[in-house]
Amino acid sequence: MNVSFPILCLIVCFGRIVDVSLGTTRTVFTVKGKPYIAAIIAFIEAVLWFLIVREALNYQAQGMETYLIAIAYALGFSLGTFCGGLVTSKLIKTKINVQIIATNKNDELINSLSAAGFGATILIATGASKKEERYMLLIETDNKKLKILKSIIAEKDPNAFITISDLKSTQNGYFGNKK
Repeated sequence: MNVSFPILCLIVCFGRIVDVSLGTTRTVFTVKGKPYIAAIIAFIEAVLWFLIVREALNYQAQGMETYLIAIAYALGFSLGTFCGGLVTSKLIKTKINVQIIATNKNDELINSLSAAGFGATILIATGASKKEERYMLLIETDNKKLKILKSIIAEKDPNAFITISDLKSTQNGYFGNKK
């Protein structure tokens, strides 16, 4: 390919954005146990990376200054990391586990969660320092519903302690909130 130097820098930057976004997506698919999709993405990612590096090395072989290509490459890598995170969070549905330790036995919180379609396992927990009984709620949902869940918790028990973790898989149980 015979393009001007500024165009090459743009191609390298854009190519790395796509390449690294694919790499982020591939990693998520690998972790989520979808190796076939990850393998296809890996192939595309490797071909793209090779083509980008080949063009950059062609300019270096011609004796041209390549520090701007290195900057374009690094900029594309950082923007690709950012874009890949956005793409995967928007496109890939991830199951999550949310644990909520309410500040007390808050039936209003439970009723609101149930009305919104969230299923919860409710445990009675006792605080270590004050020995007060409170609810501990275990909820499995997906990342796309997390914002709704957090807003209900913030409204009904703003001081609740919340932990959120990714789930690799689940079996059985209630996954409501089909809205």
